[in-house]
Amino acid sequence: MIKRTALPRTSLHDLLVTEIREMIEQGDLKPGEKISEPDLCQRFDVSRTPLREALKVLAFEGLVQLRPRRGVVVSSVAAEDVSELFPIMGAIEALAGKLVCQQGSEESVIELRSIHNEMEKFYADGDEEAYQRWNRTFHETLVRASGNQTLEQIYGQLVAKIRFSRFVVGKTEEQWTRAMLDHREMIQALERKAADEVSQLLDSHVTGVAAEIARSKVDSGEVKRRNP
Repeated sequence: MIKRTALPRTSLHDLLVTEIREMIEQGDLKPGEKISEPDLCQRFDVSRTPLREALKVLAFEGLVQLRPRRGVVVSSVAAEDVSELFPIMGAIEALAGKLVCQQGSEESVIELRSIHNEMEKFYADGDEEAYQRWNRTFHETLVRASGNQTLEQIYGQLVAKIRFSRFVVGKTEEQWTRAMLDHREMIQALERKAADEVSQLLDSHVTGVAAEIARSKVDSGEVKRRNP
């Protein structure tokens, strides 16, 4: 039986987009899976009209595909998509880091240090799932702290497409150690407000170890190639 999750009637459209996007990012709705509109209507206690409007937004973002007479399916990510997206993500985060150094508040850097400390704790405990949640929070907080709403919007759209590979549990011990070392250098550079250094570190982190983890998913067969 589907558990009802009633939503407030204010900003219903935006709430539906957010909720369904989160379901996709967390893997509750998997790539290639057909979305059941009746199930979602029941889950959120809404009619089909606002649900379909929300699905159109998600289709524009590339998270779902609207297929005539075949319904709506969650978009799949191909190996080629991973190769194309990570350099863009690296550039976005590099710019965000530079903006935080140049015009971000001290409170934002303190918040990032606090998040980093949580990551350190879970790294020491070997709790990769918890580490990944805080890792996600770190990067989202960094982009938000840039103060550039357009950058944050673009980031949100792109990161949803690569969430499956960037924040996935199952790194090798060596990959996890490298990622943690990258973050230590990042936070220290942020605290020094070394804008160029922060920018370079973020770009190399995203296009380096993060992209490597994604490529390992391709090699293992978890991600399909665009043209088999």
